[in-house]
Amino acid sequence: MRLFVALILARVAAGSPPFVADLSGFGAFPTVRRPNVLWLGVEPTPALRCLKQDVEWGLGDAGFERETRAFHPHLTIGRVERENGAGAFRGLDEMLAEPPYAGSVQVKSVELMRSQTSRDGAQYTLLSSYPLGEG
Repeated sequence: MRLFVALILARVAAGSPPFVADLSGFGAFPTVRRPNVLWLGVEPTPALRCLKQDVEWGLGDAGFERETRAFHPHLTIGRVERENGAGAFRGLDEMLAEPPYAGSVQVKSVELMRSQTSRDGAQYTLLSSYPLGEG
């Protein structure tokens, strides 16, 4: 199965031009009052939406289920340990009301990552990288 995913990502990446991703603001999933994940927002530009759609269609053709949730591009910057009590993040919603960060990054590749969660936290491993082409 990993080989199918790798082939699809390589094909999609080769046909997608590099682009700039705009980063802005922070947030949390599922909510800032009870966060599991803290994130940095990524503007869903047309180039990013096309890349996401091409990957999703390619994976769908290989038998993967299509995503039905709304697209919320983001960079995960942290995970919350459940040991923190309900009041541990009091005031986070007020802190995040004003976007405290804005910037951009050049997107030049698609990375295939493995995410493993355990009691010690999440561990991410880079499996392979596919440079973006010229479209």
